[in-house]
Amino acid sequence: MNNQTLQTTKLFWMGLLVFSSLILFFYGVKFLQEESIQKSSFSFKVIFKNAQGIDSGDDVRMLGKKIGYVKGTSIIGQNIILDVQINNIFNTSIPIDSKFEITSEDIMGSKFLRIYPGKDSKKFILDGDT
Repeated sequence: MNNQTLQTTKLFWMGLLVFSSLILFFYGVKFLQEESIQKSSFSFKVIFKNAQGIDSGDDVRMLGKKIGYVKGTSIIGQNIILDVQINNIFNTSIPIDSKFEITSEDIMGSKFLRIYPGKDSKKFILDGDT
């Protein structure tokens, strides 16, 4: 084996190692954030008079479990509209008569949207509802 071939082989293995490390790092970060790349979801909007400091990226929880996040916020008239993104596993878990509350998570002031499930077992919040 000549010197040129040996150098090319080392360069190939080094590139493969760096590429594999980047892929592993990316999936590791997604795993630690409890996100899945292939997770399907649906969204709906919730209207509040006062957003109480909730912002995009804050959690949405129901019965103590994170089921989604706040995708965005907007102001229409005197109301705050929260665009909520929910994991598709829970698409028939949020009854139409559920109550929504913005809650402070800790002493530092981070917020999340809490859903108190309603009693209606026939009608559920669907994709695109308000």
